[in-house]
Amino acid sequence: MIIRSSKLSQEEQNQVEKTLGEKFGEVTLVRVEDVGPAVGADLRRMAVIAVLVSLLGILLYVSIRFEFRPAAASIISLAHDAVVTLGILSLLQREFSAPVLAAILTILGYSINDSIVIMDRVRENLRSRKKGETFEELVNRSVNETLSRTINTVLTTILPVLALLILGGEMLRDFSLTLLIGLIAGTYSSIFIVSSLWVEWEEKKPLRR
Repeated sequence: MIIRSSKLSQEEQNQVEKTLGEKFGEVTLVRVEDVGPAVGADLRRMAVIAVLVSLLGILLYVSIRFEFRPAAASIISLAHDAVVTLGILSLLQREFSAPVLAAILTILGYSINDSIVIMDRVRENLRSRKKGETFEELVNRSVNETLSRTINTVLTTILPVLALLILGGEMLRDFSLTLLIGLIAGTYSSIFIVSSLWVEWEEKKPLRR
């Protein structure tokens, strides 16, 4: 059982424990945490730093492995995933905590993995590009070729996350809920946002390949 309240003195904590003991029998106080404005500010600062460092590292990695354009599109997609996830959690009035931050970082890694699979297929198809095929058509073909893999992967990932959400208890609820929202957002952003931004950029300023 988790009890949230304003800060309690030791005497008040003892009284709460005594009252619960009288009602439910033997009660063991496992942990007491004080979360104040300073802790909340530190957590927000750490979250921003962690996400920015992750995005920068991903940008460098994808730029080196592929090109800057798909790397930039991937970063925009990842920012979208984080904002959508945090927005839905805010609408549901869920608490932003360390497990939620860990789930968001996990989502970023999962989403970029999907994007890299698509970008890798685009790179392979560029080597055997059909005569007269536009870049938009090539990217669309690449997305279709990886679509079944993407759907199968996300479904097999969502199943254990749903099990955690339903059966994991209150301690894992925010973590699993964040993962579930992020997995859905990350999947459609990898398919629709990354490829669309890359095609749009390529059409406006084509690169000589």
